[in-house]
Amino acid sequence: MRRACAVLLISVPVYALLQTGSARADVSDRAPESPVPLSVPLALEHCEDLDGNELRKLLAIEFETLNIGAARPNERVLIRCDASGARVSLEPAQTEAEVDFTSTAPAARPRLLALTVSELVVDARAHAVKAESAAAKARPAEPVPKKAAAPARESDGVTSPVRVSAGGALRYLARPGAALWGPQIGLEFAISRYFSFGAAGGLELGQTSTSLARVRWLSERASLFTLFGGSAAGFDLSAGAAMCLGRLSLSPSRLGAGEIGHEVDGIWAGPELIARARHDLGGVLFALASVEGGVTTLPVKATASDGRQLVDTSGSFLSIMLGIGAAL
Repeated sequence: MRRACAVLLISVPVYALLQTGSARADVSDRAPESPVPLSVPLALEHCEDLDGNELRKLLAIEFETLNIGAARPNERVLIRCDASGARVSLEPAQTEAEVDFTSTAPAARPRLLALTVSELVVDARAHAVKAESAAAKARPAEPVPKKAAAPARESDGVTSPVRVSAGGALRYLARPGAALWGPQIGLEFAISRYFSFGAAGGLELGQTSTSLARVRWLSERASLFTLFGGSAAGFDLSAGAAMCLGRLSLSPSRLGAGEIGHEVDGIWAGPELIARARHDLGGVLFALASVEGGVTTLPVKATASDGRQLVDTSGSFLSIMLGIGAAL
């Protein structure tokens, strides 16, 4: 009986010791608990006595309750611990808070830190939203650009493809020595900024005197032209060639004794060269000057009743025109 009691007294402590060792082995073999993921990164410095996992769990609950979303660029929470407390910093907002541990039990410190961190994050994000809203209101609204009407043939550099003009012209015929003057109108089509073509027409009046009679001139003329040119010093300069065609009426008066006069009508034609300058006056208006020189190859001739010649329009001529026009 005494032996059985001795064995029992020895076996109980041994069994308890074996169970304790087994429990310690189970704890040592268990994998470490993974940290709880947070929407705002958390860093701890010198916080070996702080339960970091418990702090992360409490922060996850706080962030979810306060609807704190994903971290902003470079945003993180840094906690530096010392013997008496901890300093909580939110980067890059540069906001900080001090937490005193002297009157707080170790088990309650994670809770105190979690409340401090969530308060810093909420305040910093609210301040950032207000600053962004104020900056947006202060920023002047960008004006809506007005869509300008594209000028005609913009790709070729032509501001307007059609131009009309009107002015006065003076033409001098070298061979009979006649000076004719009158109104002239023109219509021009620009193919590009360097090339155009068009037509012109006019009415010319004048008179010449010979030893036989005085002759009144009435000429109706039209021409087709092509021009090449460019711009220089605020002027559009061009040169080209034209073909003229006209109808000339000659009426003699103050005939000599025994002479019988009658009107003569005829068609005249000839080529000419043109030099032209145009200057914009603002808006669609422009001033125009033109010098033209040519040769009458199809002349009109008039003779007296005795066969003597009164007028011969063959030969060279020179014309000057000044006018004003508009771009359509």
